[in-house]
Order: sequence, then structure tokens, then C-alpha cells
Amino acid sequence: MKFISIVGLILALSGVDPFIEPPKIKNPICFQEPGKNSDGNTTCYDFEPRFSYYNNTNECKGFLYGGCGENDNNFFNLIGCEAECM
Repeated sequence: MKFISIVGLILALSGVDPFIEPPKIKNPICFQEPGKNSDGNTTCYDFEPRFSYYNNTNECKGFLYGGCGENDNNFFNLIGCEAECM
């Protein structure tokens, strides 16, 4: 019981709310490998600007999509990427 009281006191003094859940990603496609074609390359014969969500930095970044073998973590614009994943 002392341990729980001490932990509660530390959390209260540090300003951390132990009941706040970490942010959840809206769509499971946001966990897919960003900015890759199915063959592991980012280019084939086309160079289209696209956006992917990077869950390690919690941001959408642009890349040049090559036009072949995309996964679902491949958005036409920044707004679409942020709406799905942030």
C-alpha cells in the first residue's frame, strides 16, 4: 500500500496523469512500411509526389512514388495522410 501511495504522490507531483491513454493511430494502414513499393524500391518508371505516414516520428512525409507495387500507406496529398493517420 505504501508503494502505491508513493507512486501516486510522485505522479501527482510530476504532473503526469496516469489515466491518459497514449494517442492511437486511426487507421492500421499507417503501420505499413512508409514510402516503398512492394519490391522495396521507391521508384520504377514514374516520379509522382506522394505522402506516407512515419509512425516513429508521428508525421507525414513526402516521397517520390515510382508507380508500381504500392502499399496502402501511400497518399496523394499531405491532407489525406494526416486525416488518416494523425
